Amino acid sequence: MIRIVTDSATDVPDELARENGITNVPVYVTIGTRVFRDEVDIDQPGLLRRMVEDKLVARTSQPSPGDFLAAYRELTADGSAVISIHISTGFSGTVQAATLARNMLPDRDITIVDTGTASMAAGFTVLVAARLAKLGKTKDEILGAVRGAIKRAGVFLTVGSLDYLQRNGRIGRAQALIGSLLSIRPILTVQDGVITAVDRVRGAQRLIPRFVELVRQHVPEGVRVNIAVGHVDVLDKARALAAELQKALNVGELFIFRTRAAITANLGPGTFGVLFCPEE
Repeated sequence: MIRIVTDSATDVPDELARENGITNVPVYVTIGTRVFRDEVDIDQPGLLRRMVEDKLVARTSQPSPGDFLAAYRELTADGSAVISIHISTGFSGTVQAATLARNMLPDRDITIVDTGTASMAAGFTVLVAARLAKLGKTKDEILGAVRGAIKRAGVFLTVGSLDYLQRNGRIGRAQALIGSLLSIRPILTVQDGVITAVDRVRGAQRLIPRFVELVRQHVPEGVRVNIAVGHVDVLDKARALAAELQKALNVGELFIFRTRAAITANLGPGTFGVLFCPEE
């Protein structure tokens, strides 16, 4: 059998992980001197209380090699192979930690994949792999499909404040946007494993139409696209964006999710956006 492993920063919802047999290794979130496992010891609402109400700084760090080692040992004990799919090395040392764990098990069949992105833009590739594994596809077939999904997947998002990205060193080529946003909202994407500015929109009411326009530019005419709309405590905006995307595109799977604590710590409140993967 082929077992699929990921990290919590790919934001695959728990119900989809359970349904598709995905093993999710938690990222760590540090607040002051306390360390929490993402979505195990702390979730988005709990983190936001500490970040916003208590004015505490949250940092994230990758799972340890030992965390991956434990997962790999258990999953390969019956001779199964593992495909371990993770967020970009540009954001985290997760791929390196997973690789160290794999090297401690030289007799096991373990493949590490760097998606070059994060949240559900990476999560869609995890779901592709898990669903093909359930169908009994070979490792090579699954890895080929994963590589294709990585190329097709994308993300556009906006943040309520650039402070959180700047504080955690995740600003990438959006550096020029740092400063007071006033009435201007940045639209960001992930390019070459780092966060990059795509556009600046004046007036919040123009954000959703611009999101729809950008996604349409990246989805071939008539092709079905799977969509996840993520948010940090702005469910109303996420619902409005999802509704407009459904009107404008040939949508297959669509769901709204709240980002997990690891992604929330780096983006901050007021964030929302669209993560998508056109079907092959």
